[in-house]
Amino acid sequence: MRFRLVIHDTDSENKYDADSAYELFGDREAIMFLWIQFQKMGKKHVEIFSLDGTRQYPEEGINGLCDSGA
Repeated sequence: MRFRLVIHDTDSENKYDADSAYELFGDREAIMFLWIQFQKMGKKHVEIFSLDGTRQYPEEGINGLCDSGA
């Protein structure tokens, strides 16, 4: 299953203050690795979605990225 990682590149508390937003696509392990790296960098607004748009919960570990049937 593939996932979409979205990062809003801002230090503001409001993710919509970002000048840029980036989307990265990959499999479960790759997206989880990127999410961990962005967390280590201190990025505040990093989210993961399945390709059908369901928000995922990487805070729960690799099992927080679930197959939603897409």
